Amino acid sequence: MQGRRNHHSLSDEQIVQFKREGYLVFPALIPEERLAYYLEVCRSLVNRGNQQETSKEWVDGAANADTSFNLLKDEEGKVIPGKLHKVQGAVLLAEELGELMREDFLVEKVKDLMAVSSRPPSTIDCFGTKFFPLLPEGGTSVGWHQGNKCPMLQVY
Repeated sequence: MQGRRNHHSLSDEQIVQFKREGYLVFPALIPEERLAYYLEVCRSLVNRGNQQETSKEWVDGAANADTSFNLLKDEEGKVIPGKLHKVQGAVLLAEELGELMREDFLVEKVKDLMAVSSRPPSTIDCFGTKFFPLLPEGGTSVGWHQGNKCPMLQVY
């Protein structure tokens, strides 16, 4: 197949973009039934987070706990009860998210990226699982993701 290499499934264009931008988007990577499953897990986390009245504070860029629901703050810096901002330690609060990191479709893409990396790591490690819900009208600390209006799961 033209534009493909034998040792991975990335096209030449994808390799160039990955080396230039440091990321790739794989539309429809997650099969529909698995996407529905993971979106439901994420919705459950949002529902749990929106039931919170208080929020853990961040100190020197780190939460003061392994897991926490962090709530959105208003313009004056006061916590808005019931408005989820992000979840620290998401996989510890929803173990089902750990399954995502072991799914063959994701692991194979990570292996592909490692194969074309100039300094490939010897192991794949996932840590610091944070969940930033893409809620309507904000609700996330990574506002540049808000332009994406389709249901999706982003893995970093």
